[in-house]
Amino acid sequence: MKTILTNRNKIFYGKYKYKVDINLDGSRYLKYANTYASFIKKIVKTGYVWDDSLESKYRSVFDFYKKYSGSKEVTFLREWSMLGLYTSNQDILNELLVLNLGLKVHEAVTPPEKVMYFAKEPQYKYRVYLKSKRVSDLLMGSLIDFCDTYKDKNINISTGLINFIESKYWKHRMYSYLNNGYFIEFNDESMITIMHLIIGECIGKTYKLEKRP
Repeated sequence: MKTILTNRNKIFYGKYKYKVDINLDGSRYLKYANTYASFIKKIVKTGYVWDDSLESKYRSVFDFYKKYSGSKEVTFLREWSMLGLYTSNQDILNELLVLNLGLKVHEAVTPPEKVMYFAKEPQYKYRVYLKSKRVSDLLMGSLIDFCDTYKDKNINISTGLINFIESKYWKHRMYSYLNNGYFIEFNDESMITIMHLIIGECIGKTYKLEKRP
């Protein structure tokens, strides 16, 4: 099986190794049609000019979709003219490819575990993400104190975290909710230990930042 290698920091949707785009006008109606006939009827009703030469392709894709639409090993993304398929199961993928629809398979190529690649040399060597979780006012205070203490010591605090800290939203609540998109970057590896000592309950995943080979 030939694939198009796609450089990514994570696999597709954090779960799937392969992605396939299927050109299929009206694919958004796949979910709402119980039969192939009703599927085509919904498409034609929109004014789409049906061509009988498309019969084999549309029926094959419809049958495949209905077979795997409830599977935990496949995710479909439906748009008007495109059906996206995501999976890590090669057997399912091969079953689609044998339909000879001229499809291209994109394979996610990711860095080693706990490494994040960039096109250019990153300014910082490490990135620590926070957890998505509810935190007490006390822990929130520790996070703010940490950021205030170390913000001028060669660390980079993500814009989202800065905006959250500077907002008044959390100040009038007993609990605050952090987002796992918030992160802090730095060069000194010992900062990881310091963060775990001060705000350890907030710490999520840690990555080493490198330029893509």
